[in-house]
Amino acid sequence: MKVFTADLSEVLLAERRDEEETDYLTRELSHIVKHLLGPRFWISYWNYYPIIASTLYYAVTFLSAVQTVGEEYVALLPLVSVRQRKVPLFTRRSIFILFFTVVPFLTEKFLERIGKDLENSLIANETLLFDRKQRNLRKTLLSLVASIRQSGIPVLYRLNLALFYLFGTYYCISKRLIGLHYVSFRAQSNYQALFYFRLFGAINIAQIIVSAAIWVREELRRQHSEEEIAEFRLSESVEKSEEQDDLLPYSSFRCSLCWQYNKPPICIPCGHLFCWNCILKHIQFTATNSEVAFCPQCREEFHQSRVVVIMVVSAVMLKKLWCGNAKWVFEKRIFRFASSIEMKSGNKHFPVVYVSGIQPTGVPHLGNYFGFIQHWISLQNDGRSKQMYLSIADYHSISMGFIDPLEMRSNILKMAVSLLACGLDPDKTVLFQQSRVADHANLMYILGSLQTVARLTRMPQYKDKAAVFKNGDIPVNLQLYPILQAADVLLYKGTHVPVGDDQSQHLLLMRDLAVKCNAVLHYNFFPVPIQISAKCARLKSLQNSTKKMSKSLGNDRSRILISDTKQIITEKCAKALSDSQSNITYEPVKRPAISNLVTLYSLATGLSIENVIDECASFDTKEFKLCLAEKIDAHIAPLREKYERLLQEPQLIHEILMFGTRKAEEKAQETMRELKELLGFNVFHQINSHHNYNKSLSV
Repeated sequence: MKVFTADLSEVLLAERRDEEETDYLTRELSHIVKHLLGPRFWISYWNYYPIIASTLYYAVTFLSAVQTVGEEYVALLPLVSVRQRKVPLFTRRSIFILFFTVVPFLTEKFLERIGKDLENSLIANETLLFDRKQRNLRKTLLSLVASIRQSGIPVLYRLNLALFYLFGTYYCISKRLIGLHYVSFRAQSNYQALFYFRLFGAINIAQIIVSAAIWVREELRRQHSEEEIAEFRLSESVEKSEEQDDLLPYSSFRCSLCWQYNKPPICIPCGHLFCWNCILKHIQFTATNSEVAFCPQCREEFHQSRVVVIMVVSAVMLKKLWCGNAKWVFEKRIFRFASSIEMKSGNKHFPVVYVSGIQPTGVPHLGNYFGFIQHWISLQNDGRSKQMYLSIADYHSISMGFIDPLEMRSNILKMAVSLLACGLDPDKTVLFQQSRVADHANLMYILGSLQTVARLTRMPQYKDKAAVFKNGDIPVNLQLYPILQAADVLLYKGTHVPVGDDQSQHLLLMRDLAVKCNAVLHYNFFPVPIQISAKCARLKSLQNSTKKMSKSLGNDRSRILISDTKQIITEKCAKALSDSQSNITYEPVKRPAISNLVTLYSLATGLSIENVIDECASFDTKEFKLCLAEKIDAHIAPLREKYERLLQEPQLIHEILMFGTRKAEEKAQETMRELKELLGFNVFHQINSHHNYNKSLSV
C-alpha cells in the first residue's frame, strides 16, 4: 500500500489528542492521590503527577502498541525509515519515553539545585574575604543557569516548533532525537495551509532572533548597572579625611540630587554644591528665562554665568563650602568660572512624562488656580512632545480620615468639571480618578519597603497635620502620604512633576525612592523626577496673611472660588484683610495683607508688581479692592460660565474620567508587570516551567 508523508495538520491533531489524554490522566491521578493519601501528601508531590501520567500513557500506548491514541485517531503510522517502512524498535520507543518525560524533569531539578547551591554559596561568603574572581565566576554561573532555565530551554522548544512548521517533521525534540517520522495513507491536499504553516515558522524564527537580541541588550545593561553599583560602593567605602589640609580630588564629593560620587562638583553663589549634570538639567527645566535660575535647595535665584566648577580644592575649603560660606570661596578664587552652559536633557533614556495630582476638594480657589492649574494648562499647550497624567487624588483626601460619601462624590465631580473649565484638554492630558487605578496602592506598598518610619515622621507636612490629633490617634495613611505620592508619579515613570514649593521635601523623598529602587534592581527602571514649580508668588488667605489660601481654614471669606459670582467676589474683596494705611504699596514684610492683594491683582491682570503699583498709585484701599474685584471677575468669568455649563453634563464628565482611567491603567499595568518581573514575583513561570519540557507550544 502506498504511503505519504503526514500532513502538518494531521500531526498537530494527533499531538493535541495525546495532550488531552495525558491531561485527563493527570487530573484523575491527582484526584486519586488526594482522596487516598490525603491533601498534605497530594500537595507535597503535586508536580510529579504530570510526569507519572505522561510516562504511563506512552508506556501503555506507544511502547506496547506502537501507536498512541492520537496517532490511531488520525490514522498516522510512526516510522524510523519511510523508504524501508521500519517501525521503531522497543529500545528506541523506550528512549523516546525517557527523553520525553523523565529527562526534562530531571534537567529542571538539576538546574534548580545548581542555582540554589550557587546562590547559597554567595550569601554564605558575602561577609568573608572572598576571592573576587571566584565570586564573579559564581555570579556568572548563577546568571547562566537562570538564563538557561528561563530563556534558553523555552527558546529551544520554540526553535524546534519553528523548524516543524517549516519542514513538517519532528514536532517534539524527543522524536527528533530518535528520528521518528509520520506517514499517512492519504496524500496531502491542503497546500494553502502548508504555505501558512511555513510562514508561521518563518515568523517564529524572526521572533527568536529579535528575542535573542533583546536579551543580549538587557544583559549588557545589567552588567553596566552592576559595574556602576560596584563603583558606587567602592567609593562609599573610601575613608574621607576632612581634618587634613591635603588637596582632594572631587571623588570625595557626593551630589545631593543624584547621590553619586566621582563627579565634578558645581558651586552656585548661595553656597550649595551639586554635580555638573544635575545642575545643568535643573537649569534647563527651572530657569525663569534664558539667564536666571534658582537653587534646588534654598530657592535663591542666581545667574547662569555665576555657576562655577571646582577643579581641585583642599579639605578646609571643601568644608567651608559644605558650611555654605560661598562668599569666602569666591574671594579665594579657587574656582574656574564657566562662561557658557550646554543644556542637556534630563532622564534621556526615558520619554518626557509630566505627572501630578490634585485632591478633590470641590471647586478650586484662586490659590489652586494660579499656583497649579494655570501652570499645568500652560505646560499642556506649550507645543512640546510629552505625555501628561493628572490624577484626582481621592486616596490622598482620606489620609486624615473618611469623608462623607455624598460629599466625596460631589467634590470629585466638581474638581473634574473645574479642571475642564480651566482649559484641560483630555486629548493632551490623561485625566483620571486615582482610586480607580489599583496599582497606585500596589506600588506604594513596594516602595514602602525602601523607606524608614523615622524619615517619614520628620516630614514637615506630617508634623503640621499630626498636631491636629491631640490624643495621638494619628492615621497611618498620614505617614504614608509621601510614599503614595511617589507611587503616583513613578507608576507612570514621570520625569517632571509640576507641584508647589511646599511639596519640595516630598519630591526629594520621591527622588530618593527612585534612586534606591534602581540600585536594588540593578537596573535603571525609574527615572529620577524633576520638580517644576510655577513662577508666581503663593497667595495668602484673605483673612490671615500669615497662612496660605486654603479650604482647611474653614472661613469662606478667606478664599475666592472660580465659581464665585461677581457679587460674592466683590463682598470677599471688600472684607479682605488690609491695614491702617490707605496707600497701595508692595512690602511683604511690613504690609503683608495689602501685598497679598497686590499679588492677586498682578496674577489676575498679568501685570508685574511694579506696573500694578503704578496703575493703582492714586487708589485708596477701598477703591483698590473694588478694582481688584472687577479684575478677578473679568478673569474668571469665562471659567465660571464654562463650569456652570459642564456641571449640567455629568455623563460627559464620567466618560472623560473613564477614558482617562483606561489609558492610565494601561500604563500602570505595564509598569507593574515589568517591576514584578524584576522583583521575582512572577513565580508561576517557574512552577509551570516543567510543562514546557513535556510539550511544545501548540498552535
